[in-house]
Amino acid sequence: MKISLKFSKKTIAVLSCMTLFLASCSEDEIQIKDVESQIEQSGAKINCFGNSDLHMRGPRFVGFATPANTMDIKYFIDPKMPQEWVKAIREASSIWTNATGSINMSQTLSRRNATVNYNYKAEPARYEKSPAGADFPDANGNFGVKIDINSNYVPDAVQNSSAAPVLTAKLRTYVTVHELGHNFGYSHGNHLSFMPARFTTDEEKWAGMTRSDIDLIRSRFPNRDIIDPR
Repeated sequence: MKISLKFSKKTIAVLSCMTLFLASCSEDEIQIKDVESQIEQSGAKINCFGNSDLHMRGPRFVGFATPANTMDIKYFIDPKMPQEWVKAIREASSIWTNATGSINMSQTLSRRNATVNYNYKAEPARYEKSPAGADFPDANGNFGVKIDINSNYVPDAVQNSSAAPVLTAKLRTYVTVHELGHNFGYSHGNHLSFMPARFTTDEEKWAGMTRSDIDLIRSRFPNRDIIDPR
């Protein structure tokens, strides 16, 4: 049986508009999802260590901090930060300060005045084997603005695990020195003894920056005061 449908010109016009509207919505939805995806990936944070491939968020590297921006680094520590991490943060800051004359780090009690903020926060479950994450410098050479200590870090049950070790005082200091390395602009594999992609219980033996570490750091951050050209 043949069915014949007749539509008025007005009805056809309405249907055409609806079709264009729906097509436009569909296209906008795709564009919105694409923008959301870009936003999700836009941060420069790098989550370190763990028992799988390195967790990266956003751009891997845009440049190093400039020496002019490392002469007076003020760090703020989240009031919720456990004391064992506070101790590690202060020790790591001293290690970097003693490495070269163009790096100076000191604590501030004002978050607003801080160059870098240490946050104590729960990271998503996919980062449970990552004890900390840090921001790289921006394209203008400003020091990375934060380090997040993961309150959800879950060490492996085996004490001697090489995947996600139980954190000791030495390992916390080591991890913090490593994360500060990212704030300065160093990536994994930059030939620094404390910048591997993963850490294990072997890092308990880390005795501080080596002569080679210091020489490499001073090649980028000279061991002298930086004179402000202004």
